[in-house]
Amino acid sequence: GELRAWINEPQAMGLTEPLADLVILVWAAATDRTFTDHGGPARTDIGALGDHLEVVAEELPAPDVWKVARSRAEKVFGVAQLPAAPSAVGLAKLSAGLSSNVMAHRDEAAELVNGLESVAALVDGSDARRVRTARTASTLLNALGTAAKNMERLDALVDADLSPSPEAIGASIKSAGPATGTIRVVDLQIIAAALARSEGAGLRDELVALLDADELARPMAPALRELYQQARDLVIVEQPTPPVPDPAPVRPAPSSPTPSPTPSPGSSTISDSGLDRPAAVKRLKELRKQIESGDVAGERFDITITAYDSLTTHDTVTTNDTVTTNDTVTTNDAITTHDAASGPPDGA
Repeated sequence: GELRAWINEPQAMGLTEPLADLVILVWAAATDRTFTDHGGPARTDIGALGDHLEVVAEELPAPDVWKVARSRAEKVFGVAQLPAAPSAVGLAKLSAGLSSNVMAHRDEAAELVNGLESVAALVDGSDARRVRTARTASTLLNALGTAAKNMERLDALVDADLSPSPEAIGASIKSAGPATGTIRVVDLQIIAAALARSEGAGLRDELVALLDADELARPMAPALRELYQQARDLVIVEQPTPPVPDPAPVRPAPSSPTPSPTPSPGSSTISDSGLDRPAAVKRLKELRKQIESGDVAGERFDITITAYDSLTTHDTVTTNDTVTTNDTVTTNDAITTHDAASGPPDGA
């Protein structure tokens, strides 16, 4: 608010608020001053320049230090279009770009270190190149996150160890999210089981090579998914579906002889059972004579002949179905005919 008051001294200039903001921003840039909001970075757009902001003289880096900072910021984080010469505006832009990357990737980078160490433990690769790169990237983000001022962030960036290269560190930071997501979903016990088999020697070599490569050369997420699938194929063998057994043959229930019909009033019934073949033939002849002679009264006759065999054998007996021995098979045939009293039934 004090800067706005000074603009109108010794006499009011009649400037609108946006024009007053423009005058203040140009003056701050020309004198290498910057704005802070309670000690942190401030938004300084025309029309949004709050009266509570503080203008401070900014310590600037030496030109050679600024050159290194610009190069590293672009290669690691993609912060580009910084001015060639050091200035308060350029330093504030650099600091804001670094802060936003810290907020976006700091936690993921720390989780990536833990995940890679778990994977590397499967092949005793705790010092593998990819693991070292992830540790360096996480250390850089932690240093930038603890810096409170713009120059402190610049110094943390310039002084950081960026081995094996700024580009490799940047790739590790940017891929931390997808890589940690893949490590979380794969089952490391299945990979360990595959590596323990003699057939898993090739998988072990692939995992060692993956851990020794940088993210720039070989992205972690797709390579680990492919390796995990190979491990599953080696360890988890699909069991064939057992064949469905044929249903057991159904044994036909033995049929009982057809019972003789219940005689109606005024009728007579002649019944014999348990006859062997000769006795049955003899009995039929006698019955024919009785009908012809009129000894059996009636105008119509129902004649039923039931023939059956009782078989008990140790051989297989086949009647439409296969029946295994030690069972009693009874075959009943019922023949019913209606003959006139004037003549004998056919075939009797």
